[in-house]
Amino acid sequence: MKLYETCNEIDALWDAIEAVEEEGGDVAPALVEQMERLQLDYDRQLDWCWKTIKNCEAWEVAAKAEAAALAAKAKRFASRAAAVKALVDYALDGAAWKSADELRQFCYHKNPPSVEYTNRAAVPDEWCEFERVEKSREILAALKAGQEIPGAVLVTNRKHLRLK
Repeated sequence: MKLYETCNEIDALWDAIEAVEEEGGDVAPALVEQMERLQLDYDRQLDWCWKTIKNCEAWEVAAKAEAAALAAKAKRFASRAAAVKALVDYALDGAAWKSADELRQFCYHKNPPSVEYTNRAAVPDEWCEFERVEKSREILAALKAGQEIPGAVLVTNRKHLRLK
C-alpha cells in the first residue's frame, strides 16, 4: 500500500471511529486492531521515506565532493597544458614544427580581431548589457516594515520539511 493510500484509510477509519463514539457506542476491537495495523504501516512507510531522503542527501554531498575534486583535477591538467604550451611557444619562437610522420604539428594562426579593455568603467552604457537583479533582502526588510512594493508581497505561511 502506498503512503497516500495508508493516510486515506487512516482518515476513513478515524471518521468511522468518531461516528461510533458520537452515537455513544463502543468502538469494536476490530477497528482498533485495524487502526494499529495501519499506524504500524504508516510508521514503516515514513521511516522508509526518512531513510531514502537521508541516503539521497548523502549521495548528493558525495557527488558534489567528487565533482569538486574532478574540477580541481581538470584545472591542474589545464594549467599543465598551458605551461607546456608556453614552453613550446618559447622554444619555437614563431616557427612551425611537424613530426617525422607528419601526424603531429605545431603552427601559428593569427587570432581574429578582439577587444581589449583599458578602462571598463569608461565604456558608455549604450555599449553595455545589464542584468536586472531584484534586491530580495532589501525588499523583504521593506515589506516587513509595512512598505508596499509593486509586484512583491510578504509571504509568511510557507513551511518546509526538516529531517532530524
